[in-house]
Amino acid sequence: MKTTSLAITILFYALSIHAQDTWEDYILGKPMKGYIDAKKATAQQWGLNYKAIFAGCIMSEKTQKKQAAIEKSNALYFKKIAQKRGEDWQSIFRLDVGKEMNRTVFAKDTAVWLEIVQGRPNIAYFEAKETLAKKWGIHYKAVFLGCDISQSPDKSLQTKLEKSAQYLSRLNARLGDNWQDVLEKEVQSALIK
Repeated sequence: MKTTSLAITILFYALSIHAQDTWEDYILGKPMKGYIDAKKATAQQWGLNYKAIFAGCIMSEKTQKKQAAIEKSNALYFKKIAQKRGEDWQSIFRLDVGKEMNRTVFAKDTAVWLEIVQGRPNIAYFEAKETLAKKWGIHYKAVFLGCDISQSPDKSLQTKLEKSAQYLSRLNARLGDNWQDVLEKEVQSALIK
């Protein structure tokens, strides 16, 4: 009897240790197509143990209890990740998931983010920005108008700018509100190298 009791105790202890080394993502409802695959790929790139658990679409007392238990276990693993990656690791992870979705799920999106540039631009800056945007799965193009932009843009450019604004809105939804700040930092860092 003592042996059985000891074996069960060891098994539960081993399972709790394993749970502390795995991020169990308890998913209610149906996620966007490709989102979980992008999350798995990003977790793998980061060296995280990630497991998606699909709970269905109906919230019940049973699913709430299971979700609470998983969140408690995840909190321990998240602390370990924060020690390695920093306290803001989750926002960076979400951004990386968005980048992965841009490269995979939304790769066929033909829209382009147009940035109007006037004056005498630093061409190297905009080339670096285009290169990094491409790595993020973003279609980007700087439109150089020169010094004199006294006339309003032609109808064709106006239509392209409207489509660009819609594309930017979609990018904001996928990547979060501060993605342009992060991209800007990466461009500046690339220019220093």
